[in-house]
Amino acid sequence: MANKKDIFGFLGGDIKTKSFSILIILIIVFLLVWGGKKLVVYLKGLQFSEKNELNKELMAGERLSYSESQYKAFADKLYVAMKGVGTDTNAVYSVFNAMNNKADVLKLVTTFGLRDGETLTEWMGGEWRLSVAQINKTLSLKGIDYQF
Repeated sequence: MANKKDIFGFLGGDIKTKSFSILIILIIVFLLVWGGKKLVVYLKGLQFSEKNELNKELMAGERLSYSESQYKAFADKLYVAMKGVGTDTNAVYSVFNAMNNKADVLKLVTTFGLRDGETLTEWMGGEWRLSVAQINKTLSLKGIDYQF
């Protein structure tokens, strides 16, 4: 059986120093877990607000242009185009050129959901080679007031 000095020997110092170090480690772990949960709730809240906005558009008479499976295909196309090194801007532009109204864009955003812990808006912001301004302009010219 190991004595008390051997169990936490990797921390070094006397028992008070080790106890303090263990307390600090526990606090850090707690903060990381708590902060991670808060981040997930925040991101889900963003997604929830997009769903609410989509529902408002649909209630106002706006119609979706595509089937559920087509929005999934659009979302997958965006993910593949933006994931990894480089961005297939033509693929991204083709998806946004296919959006006909705000309900389409909101449905795309909600269908994309969280991928690798990020929403579509966050993916768009992280793609430095992707011209978000151009996409916003394309949407605006179609009378779509959604902006990334």
